[in-house]
Amino acid sequence: MIFGWTNAGGEAAHIGGALAGFWLVRNPNHLHGFFDFLGQYDPTSKVARARVAVKRGNVQGSTTSTEVNRILDKISARGLHSLTEGEKRVLRDASRKPR
Repeated sequence: MIFGWTNAGGEAAHIGGALAGFWLVRNPNHLHGFFDFLGQYDPTSKVARARVAVKRGNVQGSTTSTEVNRILDKISARGLHSLTEGEKRVLRDASRKPR
């Protein structure tokens, strides 16, 4: 191949590795899914996010959405100063919650 036929398999492996490395540098998001079995150690993995979603459940999400909408309507009608500390906490928590 490049330096002769004495080690064609090794040369082909190096070329394949270089091409794979180039592709992964250009598309790093494809590599993240490959390591999802590490979800117990990596909180950003899809496995970890799915595990957290199962723990939280969907019922709480819809209640929070309804509560946030009620608070936003109150802000529109009466202004930001009319909120209680609890309502401010609900908005703060909802803004930090991943979508």
